[in-house]
Amino acid sequence: MLKKWFGIVKKRQKSESVKEEGEVILKNEKITAVMVTHDISEAISMSDRVVVLTNRPGTVNKIHEIDFEMENRNPINCRESPKFSKYFDTIWKELDVHV
Repeated sequence: MLKKWFGIVKKRQKSESVKEEGEVILKNEKITAVMVTHDISEAISMSDRVVVLTNRPGTVNKIHEIDFEMENRNPINCRESPKFSKYFDTIWKELDVHV
């Protein structure tokens, strides 16, 4: 389980190239990883599935299959895709965040 995937990397050093390198390692090693994050954009751009949890007690509310249908998928390409905003909006509304 990857909790706070980039927790060991100082926030100012956290870059797309680091995220891309993480993607490459996971794909090359053919392993499954669970990333826990509060960052919707990060979750969408780096995942095949996004699991949205409910408030306490945390249970699974919904599982979103993320499919960008691109050969050279990386976080930057995902964020530039028209599908990205659709995924983001759907997940944001589902969180029922009141700001």
